[in-house]
Amino acid sequence: MFRYLLDLKEPGTAATALGRAFHETIAHNFRQKAETAHDLPVAECLDCFRKVLGPQLEEAKLTEGRTSDGIARIGETMVTKYIEDAATLIRRPLSNPESPA
Repeated sequence: MFRYLLDLKEPGTAATALGRAFHETIAHNFRQKAETAHDLPVAECLDCFRKVLGPQLEEAKLTEGRTSDGIARIGETMVTKYIEDAATLIRRPLSNPESPA
C-alpha cells in the first residue's frame, strides 16, 4: 500500500517485459497500417521489438532459469508469427464509414 502512496514502482517480471515490448511493437505496426494499409516488414518490426525489449528487461526482475536472450528469442518468434499470420487479417478501417467500400 505504501508503495502506491510513495509512487514506488515494483520491478516487472520477464513476462511483463515481454508483453510490453510485444504490444508496443504491434501498436507500431498498426499505426503504420492505419496510414498506409500495409504492414511493416517483419525485419522492421523485429528491430522495434528489440529496441523496446532492452530497457524493459533492464528493469525486470528475472527469475532463475530465465535469460534475456531466451526471452528475446521467444518474443522474436511471437512478433514474426503475428506479422506473418495475424496482422495480415486486420484491415485498415475506413476513414469515412458511410463511404462505399
